[in-house]
Amino acid sequence: MDFAYCFFKFDSGFSIFRIARSTLISVSNQPFVIAARAKGLSQERIWFKHILKNSLVPIFTHVSLIFNFMLSGAIILESIF
Repeated sequence: MDFAYCFFKFDSGFSIFRIARSTLISVSNQPFVIAARAKGLSQERIWFKHILKNSLVPIFTHVSLIFNFMLSGAIILESIF
């Protein structure tokens, strides 16, 4: 419970959603997505194969940074107290 609360507190959780939204929007307007639509691929295939695959990198980077900050804060706090 404590881990989930710390991980999804307001500033961290909302920043993850903001980055996910902006990344998904920017990737969905890329030329390779437009080309996939022109080929006639289904929306599900475009979303899962092209858009999500390319937009997960910045999202995972941000989540790992938040996790590293939490872990380093816990180590510092445990060493002090």
